[in-house]
Amino acid sequence: SNAQLLGRDPETIAKNYQALQGLGLTDSKIVTLAHLLGRNPKTIERNYQKTIGLLRKDYSDRNSGRGILLSQSSLLGRPTKTIESTVQHLYSIGIDYKDNPILLSAKPSTKRKKLAWMLKELFDYTTVPEEEKRETVDKLYNFVRNNPKLLTSSISTLEKKKEKLREKAQIYK
Repeated sequence: SNAQLLGRDPETIAKNYQALQGLGLTDSKIVTLAHLLGRNPKTIERNYQKTIGLLRKDYSDRNSGRGILLSQSSLLGRPTKTIESTVQHLYSIGIDYKDNPILLSAKPSTKRKKLAWMLKELFDYTTVPEEEKRETVDKLYNFVRNNPKLLTSSISTLEKKKEKLREKAQIYK
Protein backbone atom coordinates (compact mmCIF):
# COMPACT_ATOMS: atom_id res chain seq x y z
CA SER A 1 0.00 0.00 0.00
CA ASN A 2 1.01 3.63 -0.32
CA ALA A 3 1.33 3.74 3.49
CA GLN A 4 4.70 2.02 2.94
CA LEU A 5 5.91 5.31 1.48
CA LEU A 6 5.29 7.18 4.73
CA GLY A 7 8.04 5.30 6.54
CA ARG A 8 10.57 5.73 3.73
CA ASP A 9 13.08 8.49 3.46
CA PRO A 10 13.04 10.61 0.28
CA GLU A 11 16.40 9.15 -0.86
CA THR A 12 15.00 5.60 -0.87
CA ILE A 13 11.92 6.73 -2.78
CA ALA A 14 14.13 8.56 -5.31
CA LYS A 15 16.35 5.46 -5.71
CA ASN A 16 13.31 3.25 -6.26
CA TYR A 17 11.89 5.72 -8.75
CA GLN A 18 15.16 5.63 -10.72
CA ALA A 19 15.26 1.84 -10.50
CA LEU A 20 11.73 1.60 -11.93
CA GLN A 21 12.66 4.02 -14.71
CA GLY A 22 15.75 1.90 -15.36
CA LEU A 23 13.51 -1.14 -15.88
CA GLY A 24 11.72 0.80 -18.64
CA LEU A 25 8.61 1.98 -16.79
CA THR A 26 7.19 5.33 -17.86
CA ASP A 27 6.34 8.04 -15.34
CA SER A 28 2.62 7.39 -15.82
CA LYS A 29 3.11 3.67 -15.04
CA ILE A 30 5.18 4.51 -11.96
CA VAL A 31 2.42 6.81 -10.71
CA THR A 32 -0.11 3.96 -10.93
CA LEU A 33 2.34 1.68 -9.10
CA ALA A 34 3.34 4.17 -6.39
CA HIS A 35 3.33 1.37 -3.79
CA LEU A 36 6.46 -0.02 -5.46
CA LEU A 37 8.36 3.12 -4.47
CA GLY A 38 8.21 1.89 -0.87
CA ARG A 39 9.57 -1.56 -1.70
CA ASN A 40 13.12 -2.76 -1.51
CA PRO A 41 14.68 -2.08 -4.96
CA LYS A 42 16.47 -5.45 -4.84
CA THR A 43 13.08 -7.18 -4.44
CA ILE A 44 11.69 -5.27 -7.42
CA GLU A 45 14.73 -6.16 -9.54
CA ARG A 46 14.49 -9.83 -8.49
CA ASN A 47 10.73 -9.90 -9.29
CA TYR A 48 11.47 -8.22 -12.62
CA GLN A 49 14.10 -10.81 -13.58
CA LYS A 50 11.99 -13.79 -12.42
CA THR A 51 8.86 -12.50 -14.15
CA ILE A 52 10.68 -11.87 -17.42
CA GLY A 53 12.01 -15.43 -17.16
CA LEU A 54 8.46 -16.75 -16.72
CA LEU A 55 7.08 -14.70 -19.61
CA ARG A 56 9.98 -15.34 -21.99
CA LYS A 57 8.87 -16.90 -25.24
CA ASP A 58 12.23 -16.90 -27.00
CA TYR A 59 14.96 -18.26 -24.75
CA SER A 60 17.71 -16.99 -27.03
CA ASP A 61 16.44 -13.43 -26.35
CA ARG A 62 16.81 -12.57 -22.66
CA ASN A 63 14.35 -9.68 -23.00
CA SER A 64 11.57 -11.48 -24.87
CA GLY A 65 9.18 -11.23 -21.88
CA ARG A 66 9.96 -7.56 -21.29
CA GLY A 67 7.26 -6.10 -23.54
CA ILE A 68 4.56 -8.11 -21.80
CA LEU A 69 5.87 -7.13 -18.37
CA LEU A 70 6.03 -3.45 -19.29
CA SER A 71 2.47 -3.55 -20.64
CA GLN A 72 1.29 -5.29 -17.46
CA SER A 73 3.68 -3.61 -15.03
CA SER A 74 1.33 -4.23 -12.09
CA LEU A 75 2.82 -7.75 -12.18
CA LEU A 76 5.97 -6.31 -10.55
CA GLY A 77 4.02 -5.96 -7.32
CA ARG A 78 2.68 -9.53 -7.40
CA PRO A 79 4.36 -12.62 -5.97
CA THR A 80 6.24 -14.46 -8.71
CA LYS A 81 4.61 -17.74 -7.53
CA THR A 82 1.20 -16.27 -8.45
CA ILE A 83 2.48 -15.23 -11.88
CA GLU A 84 4.02 -18.67 -12.39
CA SER A 85 0.76 -20.45 -11.51
CA THR A 86 -1.16 -18.06 -13.80
CA VAL A 87 1.20 -18.78 -16.72
CA GLN A 88 0.90 -22.54 -16.07
CA HIS A 89 -2.89 -22.35 -15.83
CA LEU A 90 -3.21 -20.43 -19.11
CA TYR A 91 -0.80 -22.86 -20.78
CA SER A 92 -2.76 -25.87 -19.46
CA ILE A 93 -5.95 -24.65 -21.13
CA GLY A 94 -4.12 -23.63 -24.30
CA ILE A 95 -4.40 -19.84 -24.04
CA ASP A 96 -1.49 -17.72 -25.20
CA TYR A 97 -1.23 -14.65 -22.98
CA LYS A 98 1.17 -12.99 -25.44
CA ASP A 99 -1.76 -11.58 -27.42
CA ASN A 100 -3.81 -10.90 -24.26
CA PRO A 101 -1.31 -10.02 -21.51
CA ILE A 102 -4.15 -8.68 -19.35
CA LEU A 103 -5.01 -12.34 -18.68
CA LEU A 104 -1.93 -12.46 -16.46
CA SER A 105 -3.46 -10.03 -13.99
CA ALA A 106 -6.09 -12.39 -12.54
CA LYS A 107 -5.23 -15.31 -10.28
CA PRO A 108 -5.88 -18.85 -11.57
CA SER A 109 -8.50 -19.32 -8.83
CA THR A 110 -10.45 -16.33 -10.21
CA LYS A 111 -10.22 -17.71 -13.75
CA ARG A 112 -11.35 -21.15 -12.50
CA LYS A 113 -14.46 -19.57 -10.95
CA LYS A 114 -15.28 -17.93 -14.31
CA LEU A 115 -14.66 -21.20 -16.16
CA ALA A 116 -16.91 -23.05 -13.70
CA TRP A 117 -19.62 -20.42 -14.19
CA MET A 118 -19.35 -20.76 -18.01
CA LEU A 119 -19.40 -24.55 -17.80
CA LYS A 120 -22.61 -24.47 -15.76
CA GLU A 121 -24.38 -21.50 -17.35
CA LEU A 122 -23.30 -21.75 -21.00
CA PHE A 123 -22.68 -25.48 -21.42
CA ASP A 124 -25.35 -26.88 -19.03
CA TYR A 125 -22.70 -29.06 -17.37
CA THR A 126 -25.00 -30.16 -14.54
CA THR A 127 -27.34 -31.92 -17.00
CA VAL A 128 -24.63 -33.42 -19.25
CA PRO A 129 -24.46 -37.24 -19.05
CA GLU A 130 -21.38 -38.50 -17.18
CA GLU A 131 -19.77 -39.95 -20.34
CA GLU A 132 -19.92 -36.52 -22.06
CA LYS A 133 -18.52 -34.41 -19.20
CA ARG A 134 -14.86 -34.56 -20.34
CA GLU A 135 -15.88 -33.63 -23.89
CA THR A 136 -17.98 -30.73 -22.54
CA VAL A 137 -14.96 -29.38 -20.64
CA ASP A 138 -12.93 -29.61 -23.87
CA LYS A 139 -15.65 -27.64 -25.67
CA LEU A 140 -15.52 -24.97 -22.96
CA TYR A 141 -11.74 -24.70 -23.40
CA ASN A 142 -12.14 -24.35 -27.17
CA PHE A 143 -14.74 -21.65 -26.58
CA VAL A 144 -12.44 -19.77 -24.19
CA ARG A 145 -9.38 -20.19 -26.45
CA ASN A 146 -11.39 -18.46 -29.17
CA ASN A 147 -12.75 -15.82 -26.76
CA PRO A 148 -9.94 -15.35 -24.18
CA LYS A 149 -11.05 -11.85 -23.18
CA LEU A 150 -14.05 -13.47 -21.45
CA LEU A 151 -11.63 -14.43 -18.68
CA THR A 152 -11.04 -10.73 -17.99
CA SER A 153 -14.75 -10.03 -17.41
CA SER A 154 -16.30 -10.30 -13.96
CA ILE A 155 -18.91 -12.97 -13.36
CA SER A 156 -21.55 -10.25 -12.98
CA THR A 157 -20.58 -8.91 -16.44
CA LEU A 158 -20.72 -12.45 -17.85
CA GLU A 159 -24.12 -12.84 -16.19
CA LYS A 160 -25.39 -9.73 -18.01
CA LYS A 161 -24.19 -11.14 -21.35
CA LYS A 162 -25.37 -14.67 -20.59
CA GLU A 163 -27.94 -15.04 -23.40
CA LYS A 164 -25.52 -13.72 -26.03
CA LEU A 165 -22.76 -15.95 -24.69
CA ARG A 166 -25.06 -19.00 -24.68
CA GLU A 167 -25.73 -18.33 -28.38
CA LYS A 168 -22.00 -18.00 -29.06
CA ALA A 169 -21.31 -21.23 -27.13
CA GLN A 170 -23.83 -23.20 -29.27
CA ILE A 171 -21.17 -23.51 -31.97
CA TYR A 172 -19.03 -25.49 -29.53
CA LYS A 173 -21.77 -27.77 -28.19
